[in-house]
Amino acid sequence: MKQAYKKAYTEILEIIKYLPHNEYEKIPEEKLKFYERYKDSLYQFKYNPNKSLNEQNVSRETKVLIVDLFKETIATKTQKEKLNILLLQNEKEYQNKLYEKYSYDKLFNKRQNRIIVENKKEEKNENINNNVTVYKENIFFKVYQFLKSIFNKKIKF
Repeated sequence: MKQAYKKAYTEILEIIKYLPHNEYEKIPEEKLKFYERYKDSLYQFKYNPNKSLNEQNVSRETKVLIVDLFKETIATKTQKEKLNILLLQNEKEYQNKLYEKYSYDKLFNKRQNRIIVENKKEEKNENINNNVTVYKENIFFKVYQFLKSIFNKKIKF
């Protein structure tokens, strides 16, 4: 199991301790046992009930677990509906950001722009170097070819 989730289980167990008794009782024993079993026993987290979650150093995984726990156990029907609407809205915004970032049009345009820039560079190079350049073979390449020719010959007895 990932270390981040182990820390999140430790954090959520500490936060749950500060819930009102009637809300704490709504949480299934299996969930609490699961959190206890997989928590990071070396990680120390102190929750301050006088501060909000945003003011404290609470991981993203813990926030996700809190929302899930609230939705499954504590929330009323209307709260669940509002939460579902909010989560769907957030998901749509996230997907829109991903689409804008990785849209085919933008990726294709970037590629086209890069090709145009490369073509312009090649044209400049061609204008500068109109002469034919003769390349000499490297000494290592010559040795390689020589050895290759020796080993490729069949040995006759």
